[in-house]
Amino acid sequence: MKKLLLLSTLLVSPAMAADMAKPLPVKALPADTTYDPWTGFYIGGAVGYGWDRGAGNGAAATAGGAGESSFATSPQGFVGGLHLGVGTRFAGNWYAGLEGAGGIGTLDGTPQNPGLAFNVNSKNHWLVSISGRLGYILTQNMMVYGRGGWGWAGSEFTANDIFGNTFSTKPVLDGPLLGGGVEVALTPNWLVGLEYQHYFLGDINATTGGVVVTPNGNVPAVFSARVSNNIDTVLGRLTYKF
Repeated sequence: MKKLLLLSTLLVSPAMAADMAKPLPVKALPADTTYDPWTGFYIGGAVGYGWDRGAGNGAAATAGGAGESSFATSPQGFVGGLHLGVGTRFAGNWYAGLEGAGGIGTLDGTPQNPGLAFNVNSKNHWLVSISGRLGYILTQNMMVYGRGGWGWAGSEFTANDIFGNTFSTKPVLDGPLLGGGVEVALTPNWLVGLEYQHYFLGDINATTGGVVVTPNGNVPAVFSARVSNNIDTVLGRLTYKF
């Protein structure tokens, strides 16, 4: 009996040892598909380019009559600034948020031949806006969205008449803002995007007095101009979501 037990032990032990020597199977961890890069507060920056046709007309009026001509100042240049906001995902793949933004602008334009008794120039120095975003999340890390809100711009209009007189006004214009873009989450916290915006701003209206030289001498005149201010921008965005 003892010999039988000993023989059984000798036969079983090597098999047990071989099984124990084999590494235990390791299951791979599932990919993280639960993070949400869209819900929460965020802050970021944007840089891009802006332009404005700057269409307008100018007139010179005297006691003897008036003349008028059309022009386009076509200001354009760099735009850039900061944005901050909050958003949330809802109803599956829908997104809603509120955002404030502000920054500088270097839009500058002067028509080469305005056809007037004076030269004109228009600029935009800064842009500020508050708007809502409504988006649709196409994939876990990509969203397309539209934007609607209100914008403000620091504008400037300058007129120099042929007699050396200068008139300048710097109104703050405001109006509706519309736009849209696409945003991609590189990580749960870092997002990049590309966006188009259009500012429907009011007109610049400027009036100044001067003189017109005639064969009968200098005649007092009133110079006036109106310039539309509808700005388009294309911006690249970098955002950090908390």
